[in-house]
Amino acid sequence: MKKQILFSLLSLISFCSLAQTQNLEGKWKGVITLDTGQNRQNHQEIAFSVQFRQSGNAVWGIYARGRDALINSADCTGRLTAGLNNKRDSTIQIFQDGIEGNKIPLDMCFYMNFLEADYSKDGNKEHLKGRWFGNPIVKRYGSDAASGTFQLEKISPVTDIEVDKYFPNLARLIKKFNSE
Repeated sequence: MKKQILFSLLSLISFCSLAQTQNLEGKWKGVITLDTGQNRQNHQEIAFSVQFRQSGNAVWGIYARGRDALINSADCTGRLTAGLNNKRDSTIQIFQDGIEGNKIPLDMCFYMNFLEADYSKDGNKEHLKGRWFGNPIVKRYGSDAASGTFQLEKISPVTDIEVDKYFPNLARLIKKFNSE
């Protein structure tokens, strides 16, 4: 009887640990594509990096896109927010939360408003892959609005910039995503 209770308890703990949300905190690096042309067959790859912080289901971060995808030399830098859910293998919806800096026309920085990401882990490597859209409605109804794909790999479990300073209402954001 004691063995059955112990086995049940260990099974429950094991299940709960598997059901936890992904840990996106850290530094991610990769590329985005800009799909251009009427048939979306031409695309251009651009360096892309994101530094995420996370508290429970709340995720916030700073992205940089451009030649080096470094915060100070990027074509565009901006804020991203996401609320994770507790379902395993679910798609992560990430929204742009404003532009912090730009070296190209501002309207070109606003193209990437919504990212739909799939998290995967291959051995010790973690990946975020998916599509980005200029408008979240495009995904459902189709349009000629800007869109493309992205691929990121986690290169560090910690950020190397103070991401929190870019989010003046951080406590409210964390509360919102963790109370849903």
